[in-house]
Amino acid sequence: MGGRGDYYKQKYGGGGRGRGRGGRGRGGGGGGRGRGNGYDGGNSNNNNNNGGSMADLRRLLQQMDGRQYPSYHDLETTKGWVNTEAGITLYVGRAQSDPFAPPTRCRVVLQNSVAQIPPTLYSNPIRAMATRGFHGKSTLLQALQLGVYLKLPGDGREFCVTSPHAMKIRAEDGRAVSSVDISPFINNLPFGKDTTNFTTPDASGSTSQASNIVESIEAGATALLIDEDTAAANFMCRDDKMVQLVAAEKEPITPFVRLVRSLYQEIGISSVLVIGGSGDFFAVADNVVMMDCYKTHDATDRAKQIAAQASGSSNGQHSCQPGVFQKLRSSCKRYPVGDAYNPAGKTKVMSKIVIQYGETTCDLAGLEQLVTKAQTNTITNSLQKIASIASNDGVPLSQVLDQIEQAVAQQGLDVLAPGQFHGGLARARRLEIAGAINRLRRTGNIVQR
Repeated sequence: MGGRGDYYKQKYGGGGRGRGRGGRGRGGGGGGRGRGNGYDGGNSNNNNNNGGSMADLRRLLQQMDGRQYPSYHDLETTKGWVNTEAGITLYVGRAQSDPFAPPTRCRVVLQNSVAQIPPTLYSNPIRAMATRGFHGKSTLLQALQLGVYLKLPGDGREFCVTSPHAMKIRAEDGRAVSSVDISPFINNLPFGKDTTNFTTPDASGSTSQASNIVESIEAGATALLIDEDTAAANFMCRDDKMVQLVAAEKEPITPFVRLVRSLYQEIGISSVLVIGGSGDFFAVADNVVMMDCYKTHDATDRAKQIAAQASGSSNGQHSCQPGVFQKLRSSCKRYPVGDAYNPAGKTKVMSKIVIQYGETTCDLAGLEQLVTKAQTNTITNSLQKIASIASNDGVPLSQVLDQIEQAVAQQGLDVLAPGQFHGGLARARRLEIAGAINRLRRTGNIVQR
């Protein structure tokens, strides 16, 4: 069974160690950096010092035609290829052979000795991944949503990194909602139902998705991951024909496409969107990545051209009232009621997504970033801890989460289950703990003040 050297010889050619000694490698046909077979490339010293005119570039490309991949490194130059007639200089910073490599606009190059992701990776607040079905966009999002967890180095997963405060958002028909202000997204409900203090035992797709976003913001999320396949269609966008049929003042839902920019500008919440059926997000996205046979391609410029040609669309023209999300974060406080989190019976973790909490069943299927039942054990113990933390009903939810996090950081997970030594606990993020607090079906479990 061949080792790493055999793999690179098969992929790039070459017959020996280093950058090709003989064979078909970078030193094909003998020692040195020549390519063999009559190929010179004019680059026998340091290819970073090369460059020249467009005629030189054309001649080099003709010489490289049909050669092995390593020959393309002769294009790399700091001097550039100058077109005097057009007044431009072409620079090639890196030759890339991997078809699954990310587009240049989204790529970060790491030194071998450094495994740290620079903040510039997240400099673009809104990204859209678009293509037709079955080409890998949802698969890529699934990798991103699990990138919130650190991985042991060795198999490549350590380089799939997402902000630890990123939250996967989806619609959850039928979930319970308690005292959530969803007014930035939904208003004008029938019979004047209040959406600034929204409570229901059976939320619709759109109201559940709006609640999930607001609850995640409250818990400290800094990025939202949304897949069109699991989102409420009427919550994400509305086409022009529907706008003409239903007047804006009678439409209860403000589409997410009109709010996603305000989310970032006002409170710094970024979004990663997987879309396959609507191009309305092209106008508001900073980057558009197109998936084709599981390969990523930068389609930002083309998407912006398409959006400009269809600038008459009503979806992206207007956002919500300025400051609505700042007000939501600063003024709306929700308080867990301690007695509601007393299990009043036995608790049992039935599976990764189901908790039997006394006589109440808590469904966590909407928390897609849970990866192990041991995390659910931790969440169950955290719920019981709330009964003492919020015994006077005067502690905001955000502070309840802070206290749980601080206790675990200082004393370890055993602080949540004193006297139990079964070793079946794994740390859960505050976002998933908050998700369980919000999904527990008990009357008056959270109040708004």
